[in-house]
Amino acid sequence: SIVKAFQWQDYATEFVHSYNSELYNRAENLPAIGFEKVLFDDSFPEDAKIAGGYLSDLELADKLIREFERRDSNKPLFLYGLS
Repeated sequence: SIVKAFQWQDYATEFVHSYNSELYNRAENLPAIGFEKVLFDDSFPEDAKIAGGYLSDLELADKLIREFERRDSNKPLFLYGLS
């Protein structure tokens, strides 16, 4: 996968999804294709804003920014967000 290609180039690989892990066995399948860190809705703050019954896109953007800022700056990062 493209994710493993980034891993082979010594990138950290991280996936952030603003919904749960149940659909498509994401909790198992995403690490299998190379994501080292996988985060779902339960990793967002309890008071995160909801829009249309789901976590808002703004919350996802804020989470991606926080994850990028917390990265190991000595290593490049492949950060993928799914809304």
